[in-house]
Amino acid sequence: MKRAGNFSLYLVAPVLSAVTPLLVFPSVTRVFGESGLGAMGIAQSVGTAASVVGELGWAVVGPQRIAALSGSERARYVRLASASRLVAMAVLLPVSVLIVMMLSPGFKLEAAVIGVGSAMAGLSLGWAWIGANRPSRMLLFEGIPKLILSVGAAALISLGGSLAIYGIALIAAALISLCAGMIDFGGFHKDARADRHQIVQALRDQAVVTGGRSITAGFTALPVTLMALVSPGAVPLFTAIDRLARMSLSVLAAVPNRLQSWLGSAGTPEALDHRNRRQLALNVSMGLIVGITYAILVPYVASFVFSSTVHVDPALAWMSGLMIAVICVSRGLGLSLVAYGRAKWLLPSSAAACAVGICAVLGLGFWFGAAGGVAGVVSAEVTGALVQVLALRRHQKLRIA
Repeated sequence: MKRAGNFSLYLVAPVLSAVTPLLVFPSVTRVFGESGLGAMGIAQSVGTAASVVGELGWAVVGPQRIAALSGSERARYVRLASASRLVAMAVLLPVSVLIVMMLSPGFKLEAAVIGVGSAMAGLSLGWAWIGANRPSRMLLFEGIPKLILSVGAAALISLGGSLAIYGIALIAAALISLCAGMIDFGGFHKDARADRHQIVQALRDQAVVTGGRSITAGFTALPVTLMALVSPGAVPLFTAIDRLARMSLSVLAAVPNRLQSWLGSAGTPEALDHRNRRQLALNVSMGLIVGITYAILVPYVASFVFSSTVHVDPALAWMSGLMIAVICVSRGLGLSLVAYGRAKWLLPSSAAACAVGICAVLGLGFWFGAAGGVAGVVSAEVTGALVQVLALRRHQKLRIA
């Protein structure tokens, strides 16, 4: 019973993160229409890409490392991770603002603020709470504040407030999460202080994983931006389907997130093999079930959430469901690579997926609009998953030899 309750907390936090944009989108589409939705989509696309790069891969390797550390070691680890990410953000935020203001067809300043708020999500310490098996902290200091601030932003926008209010809410939520996490883990204590040499070394140590995450951003966070370059008229529809898919995936992330510390605590190679087989089966099954359910429901959900400003046809819905299924499988494969000490393969996997994804989204998006863009994302995810499978097969052959 206690284990089930603990897992439910891992589920509630990402559910709240997924629900909060759903509360804002109706207000945005009612007040600002398709142009507001398009500007918001571009801002979130660029901002999310900066967030993925700026978190420097700590969310990939951090949870399993945190699970094995003591209290004082965790404090130093969290302080070092936060300091290195702040350095990265100092570079990424101005670049993000510039890109958003160049690409947004309207509401440029407002979109820039939303872009900053989306980027600052990369400062979250949710991964540390996951590794330390403290899901209640993640809910209390991350999920609930973001929900309250987003509801307030939606209300103010409905009353005629600026679109930038949502960006300000995102910035406040990110700062609350970061500060609360630092306090909870003792990161502000003088003994946890990280000097300049340690920060530089951390940036170097995270370079490979960060490279993989940076490339990942090219086909997970930037498709909306790519669509704005080749098919501006399809941006509102593509934004709608992309946002709903990413929100669903953020909820599903509760499962691999919980499994990270479980895999990291396996005591023997045999136990790790057993747990890895179970987590792969779970992620594959979840992807199939949720992908089919999503494809059936998304046309109705999109009409409600976006105030009937977009229409999702069945073909687009099923293609999006396939994308979700493939991503779930890829997440399971990624957990396996990290668990077996093969995280370096995340970079070539991401590079292959990015190369295919960018070309496919640009090409198919130009000719087929939103449906082509989604097909391009699916092709990228399939490519990345295939590379991960090859990496795991090579690892198994080396172990046997």
